[in-house]
Amino acid sequence: MNIKVKYMLWLREKIGLEQEEFKLDRETSLEDLVRIIILKHREAEKYLSNIFSDDNPFIILVNGIPRKKNYILKDNDLVTILPPVSGG
Repeated sequence: MNIKVKYMLWLREKIGLEQEEFKLDRETSLEDLVRIIILKHREAEKYLSNIFSDDNPFIILVNGIPRKKNYILKDNDLVTILPPVSGG
């Protein structure tokens, strides 16, 4: 199963990529995918480790639709991770 992940705003700078693809060989939830991303990009752990908590302002879209952590990914899904915007 191929999953494309797109990092938006300042998160792309922290990770050093605009997007990347993951080849997964088993059923994977969004929560599992975030763990995989954290293992690959340790520098992003402090930003992503609590991404599914109620007080975290990150938005995760799958094919343009907001999804919860237990959403099961499908082949060729596009996951977009939107961190909070700061400034004003």
